[in-house]
Amino acid sequence: MFRSGFHFGDPSLPLFTMYGEEMPFFLGIGVVLVAAEAFLALKKDARLGLVLPGAIFAWAAAKCVVRMIRWSPVMSDLWFALRIENIPTAILLVVYAICRIWRRVHSLRQADKSRLLDKTRIEDL
Repeated sequence: MFRSGFHFGDPSLPLFTMYGEEMPFFLGIGVVLVAAEAFLALKKDARLGLVLPGAIFAWAAAKCVVRMIRWSPVMSDLWFALRIENIPTAILLVVYAICRIWRRVHSLRQADKSRLLDKTRIEDL
């Protein structure tokens, strides 16, 4: 089990710890999530790209509710935990925005090329 994360139950530990030996695992998961988000965001249906950020946000919110019920932490600690756990959500939303902008620019360029090709066909007649 991972030792990294929030420690509300034990006041002798810092609120949030991240251990170096677990970092490659978290980075690997992050790379896979960013690649999956880019794949989904470049699809024709724009809503597919919002599935991963929505799921991560819902998971973080559910964890905060469980923490509130289980440990009843200080509200500032709870908000801090919610903000920290939603960093992946923010990163995925940035990837989503970049991919959607790139897709729009790419489709506009394709439309311009198509219009130019249609003009040349009409002039050839």
